[in-house]
Amino acid sequence: MKTLETIASNQKASRLAKTSLQYKADEGISPRVPEITLRTTAEFALADADLNGLLSAQEIQQKYSDSIQSDYDAEVEDLMTAAEAARKNPSKLYYKTTYEMMGKFRADKPAKHAFFATNSDIIRTARQSLFNKASTPNEEVSDFLRLDSTGWPLIDQTLAYTEQSWSCVDDIRRVSIKSYGTRLWNTNDQVTTSSTHSGLGNLIQTANSSSVCSKSSWRLPTVTELSALFSGTEIKFPNTFPTLDISTQYWATNENNEQVLVNFSSGAAVTTQPIETDSARVMLHSFEPYDVWFNIDPVDTPVDLTELRNTYSQSPSEWPAPIVDEGIEWEELGLRPAVPFPADNPYSEEKVALGKALFFDTSLSKDDTISCASCHDPAKGWADGIRTAIGIDGQKGPRNTPTIINTAYYDTLFLDGRVGSLEEQSLHPISNPIEMGLPHDELLLKLDQKTEYAAMFNAAFGNETITLDRIAKAIATFERTIISKESAFDQFLKGDSNALTDQQLHGLHLYRTKARCMNCHSGPMMTNNKFENIGLTYYGRSLEDRGRYNVTYKAEDMGRFRIPILRDIKATDPTTHLGLFQLAMTFPSSDRVFGLLAMYNNGMTRNRSGNFPQYAAKYDPNFPTVSPQIERLAMTSAELKALDAFMSAISADIRPDSASPEEMGITPASH
Repeated sequence: MKTLETIASNQKASRLAKTSLQYKADEGISPRVPEITLRTTAEFALADADLNGLLSAQEIQQKYSDSIQSDYDAEVEDLMTAAEAARKNPSKLYYKTTYEMMGKFRADKPAKHAFFATNSDIIRTARQSLFNKASTPNEEVSDFLRLDSTGWPLIDQTLAYTEQSWSCVDDIRRVSIKSYGTRLWNTNDQVTTSSTHSGLGNLIQTANSSSVCSKSSWRLPTVTELSALFSGTEIKFPNTFPTLDISTQYWATNENNEQVLVNFSSGAAVTTQPIETDSARVMLHSFEPYDVWFNIDPVDTPVDLTELRNTYSQSPSEWPAPIVDEGIEWEELGLRPAVPFPADNPYSEEKVALGKALFFDTSLSKDDTISCASCHDPAKGWADGIRTAIGIDGQKGPRNTPTIINTAYYDTLFLDGRVGSLEEQSLHPISNPIEMGLPHDELLLKLDQKTEYAAMFNAAFGNETITLDRIAKAIATFERTIISKESAFDQFLKGDSNALTDQQLHGLHLYRTKARCMNCHSGPMMTNNKFENIGLTYYGRSLEDRGRYNVTYKAEDMGRFRIPILRDIKATDPTTHLGLFQLAMTFPSSDRVFGLLAMYNNGMTRNRSGNFPQYAAKYDPNFPTVSPQIERLAMTSAELKALDAFMSAISADIRPDSASPEEMGITPASH
């Protein structure tokens, strides 16, 4: 709606609208901005084929052609219904606006059908609200989804079979994790077909060769599977299986995989051995199991520490190639490079001093209680050491506070990468209502009233004028000076072969090999600056965070977050965007290692409950995919401890203040 209102107010709704407005102006008639309603928005979305907010002559012509079609009103109402359902239930909106949602559903009918089918209750409520159209709810939709001949959900799950037949149904009843998979029942032709014993093979072969509902794994159901559709002498799901007959015999297989006849008329499954001439009804079943992951046993991988030290004491260019997946771009570990400063915001000591003053100034918050340093405390690794940030009035943020150490080296800022520079990032927390809560115009007024800033802005920028651009540049310049000190690993890279303990050296080798860390955390800063989903999206649950998706609105970005720099990681617990996990924990009573490293060792949540599209989620195009670089590693406790020791080796004492120009690699001529 907002998109359309902007278009209308700018008289850009379409070329037709512009022509009409000009005509009225020529006639001396005051042009009226078109009224924007949910219906006109839906009609516009149906016509706006390229979703650019402007109707071309061709799109207008097509709109008039479409509008006389018999199903035009139904399509308009579908888009209105979807938008209304998403408006009332914001968690169901997976697009930047409801207008973009309409455009997606106009172009992608399967996506629309899946949305309607898997959200039957809110769709029914929206139809009732908009059009006063009541429908009888299908109480079985939480157990079975009706599918068309391609195996995709029908848009309306409430109609009777005689009004809208379905080819198959997807059994989405909850099962134990060991039984996860896709279960379909063929409810179309075969359910009313009687077959002799000798004809079963041909019937099953025909179903598979024709890929009914896009499946070629059709078979007879087991007695147990078929029994689950009956309850005593009643059909358990009459809406889904309207042609099931309690008095009729069905073909099934027993525990020995033998074909048997089964009858439920007595209230229980009674099986008999068939003869060749016996005939019974057939309802084929398809079950395709998922590759469900469980923890695997650790496998010790012995190493020769003397040989490792000799190998890694060489230049990194001489180290053996790391273990990375095919197609992965990686860079060898190395010394931290010089700090990059942008051409339009070069380093100066005066800007650093101003940026530091602003960074620690609580007057940058609405109530004068919060500064940048409140969440980025140098005593806590330039983070805050708690699960999620706390802003003004005690409000809790949705994510863990990332450290500002080494932020100069990131290509994008914020965990979802929504901005491309520290300058842009620095102003966001100030105006964010749950962080510092100070509108930018009020920020400028407050700083103008603080006399100490006039001289500092003059020293940094040549005059006393305070602007948002200058505030951003000063804070960004200060933040770029917060970098890692020299670590034990840096000393090792510089030639001190004894800078790493045996355990840390073992951890370095594991990092590059068995632990597979180099797939994502390679290069001098131990990040590839990309985004990955490590399985902590909590999709559709209370801790859901869509991550990068909320920036790009691309399905592949659902649940992805920026891959962090690992230098100084031991100083910034808790980890991940959730802030729920310590990097590694051990207890005197156990040899086991707990925490994030142990989770990685077990493959995080990849191929586990809630992290692959089980049940109705298989029809959700936005369902998050855990990174294929996540694997079960089979590392022993000793190996995990060695890897954790290497994390200590890449972590140094945290600097309490800015690095010197020399530490940052800035030559005298450049500042």
